[in-house]
Amino acid sequence: MFQLKVTLHDSNPSIWRRLQIPGNVTLGKLHHAIQVLMDWKDYHLHLFDIDGQEYSDTRASDLDTKEEDAYTLGELVTKPKTKFFYAYDFGDSWEMSVVLEKILPFDAGNEKIRCTGGRLAGPPEDCGGIMGFYGMLEALSDPNADEVERDNYLEWLGGKFDPEAFSVEDINKKFDKWLNLPKTTKPARKKK
Repeated sequence: MFQLKVTLHDSNPSIWRRLQIPGNVTLGKLHHAIQVLMDWKDYHLHLFDIDGQEYSDTRASDLDTKEEDAYTLGELVTKPKTKFFYAYDFGDSWEMSVVLEKILPFDAGNEKIRCTGGRLAGPPEDCGGIMGFYGMLEALSDPNADEVERDNYLEWLGGKFDPEAFSVEDINKKFDKWLNLPKTTKPARKKK
């Protein structure tokens, strides 16, 4: 099991998550785990940069990247303290550092992907990157801010957003749900 620390660049105070994940997962699965950690929906392209080589999925065929599902985390990151990078949504430009903190003994009975720590809520997807995120927080917290702007943000956010909110339990429930989804689904056959 690999223990990773994922930190959002330019967040202040730092927005981060600690993740325990099997070393034999593909980079594609690690991408989905980061999406769960940040409460994002995988609407945009992404890539990993590990030792100067970029990896992504087949949606990014116009990028000069290697196919992420052809490589496991453990093949590419082998030593504690190794740092690599993850970028998501090239318009908003979310960038993260991922550090392999330590390699834990593998327990065949407990192979679950787990969040074990973190700080602060992940920024909402499509809010304009880190600068847009902080602009949104300022508009929401300033009683003198433009009411229309604040109301527009609240409507877009579904009525509320707590930047301090973070729950290991909630993230792990999402991991449980994601990991228990059927691998493939077939449409039901019509009876003749």
